[in-house]
Amino acid sequence: METVLIVEDYVVTQEMFAHVMEVAGFKTISFDNGDDALEYLKTETDLPKVMLLDINLPGVSGVQLVQYLRHTLNRYDIKVIMLTANVVARENLDPYLADEIMTKPVSVNILKKEVQRLMSEYKPPAK
Repeated sequence: METVLIVEDYVVTQEMFAHVMEVAGFKTISFDNGDDALEYLKTETDLPKVMLLDINLPGVSGVQLVQYLRHTLNRYDIKVIMLTANVVARENLDPYLADEIMTKPVSVNILKKEVQRLMSEYKPPAK
């Protein structure tokens, strides 16, 4: 079973995303702040293939998390969906950091289809 990492500070939204992903057949790991998610990225060796990251998080931001993932861990293989309700933040986001940028509120059906599409496109990193 493939895993989706969800980092969303609004717990109701986080639980809704997790429920939709689990019904779609994915295992989920969730964090409600960027600091705990960063610690997970630093210590976990078997990272999920897809991550759902809110841009605005307590502590480390979603942007900082994906920068760490891409630039420090050199993990360009992991698919990232950035989520935000802030239109200005979305417009200022580097489009090359994320595979998809979605504005909240987001349709859970569209989100599920995007995760399924990104999972199907996943290619493991070259060794």
